[in-house]
Amino acid sequence: MTTMMTPTEELISADADIKATEQEVTDREKAEQDAQTAADDTRGLEAAAKRDLQNAQDRYRVLSAAYEEAKGLREEEKRIEEELKEIGRAEQVRDAMQTAATDLDGAVNVVTPLETTTQQAKDTTEDAKSLVQEAAQQVASEGGQQKSRSDIQNRLQAIITKLGADSNQLQTFYTELQGFLKSLKQQDKVVKAAATKAADAAKKLEAEKKRLQEKLAEIEGKLNGQPTKQEVDQAAADRDTARRRFEDAPGVERQAQEALTLAREMREDAQRRYREALDQRERAERLFITDIDITGPNAAGTFTAIAVLAERLPSGYELKWSSNAGTVHPDTGPKVSFDTGTLPPGSYDIAVSLAHK
Repeated sequence: MTTMMTPTEELISADADIKATEQEVTDREKAEQDAQTAADDTRGLEAAAKRDLQNAQDRYRVLSAAYEEAKGLREEEKRIEEELKEIGRAEQVRDAMQTAATDLDGAVNVVTPLETTTQQAKDTTEDAKSLVQEAAQQVASEGGQQKSRSDIQNRLQAIITKLGADSNQLQTFYTELQGFLKSLKQQDKVVKAAATKAADAAKKLEAEKKRLQEKLAEIEGKLNGQPTKQEVDQAAADRDTARRRFEDAPGVERQAQEALTLAREMREDAQRRYREALDQRERAERLFITDIDITGPNAAGTFTAIAVLAERLPSGYELKWSSNAGTVHPDTGPKVSFDTGTLPPGSYDIAVSLAHK
């Protein structure tokens, strides 16, 4: 079942279609311009990608060849660096042994006086013990009260016992010190011998170290400016990337052309629908404006034009006039006038249409 629209509905519908399709035409024209730009950018892409691939291949070939030529130098450089590390480790051993010998000398120097002091303390204790023993014997031989002599003898005997214990402790400590000092001296002797040996070994390596350093500097000078492994790997990656772009180039150009064709078709379709909307509005206007009644000219050369209406104008619309015969007074409303008195003889047009207020 077909629903018939009123003239007003047809006019409003036509205006809405014009507005929508007019914006769509603008959008589609912009999209076509963008597609055209993209197509222009991809034109010749395959040839450019082929040149880039050739350049990338040439660069990789040159760098990889130079890197292989310098491979022997890099291997020799690595071997020399390892030998220098070994010499460095020998020097570290020498320094460590010298430090240990110095520390042991210091320990011997500290313990030796302590041994002497302990011996002296032990001798002093023994002397004191002898003196107290003599005093005890003297007290025993002297006269006097028995109780007083006994007390003195007991006290002296306690001192003798204490001095004897101290002497024994000092003797034990002295014996331990002698053993410790002997061990230190033995260790000192061994370490000094090892330090001397390490120093001799390091000294013998000095000439070799100097030779290796000079040789290393010479190799590094030759390797200066030669490509590194990272540069060769990067050149290989660039070559692979260029190859993929070359392989993808035909598809990229084709896709750009297809996108341009589609954008052009969509723009043409939008323009077609825009023209149809204009035609629809023109038909809708004719449902309201059927003719123009022109009278004149009068004595002053002024014509009068009146729009012949079949329908009452919809709300929000008015009659809009235009002419190539000069100014229309006024340019809106059902009735207008225009003056052709100053114009050369000829045919002139006047038109009226519906416009939004």
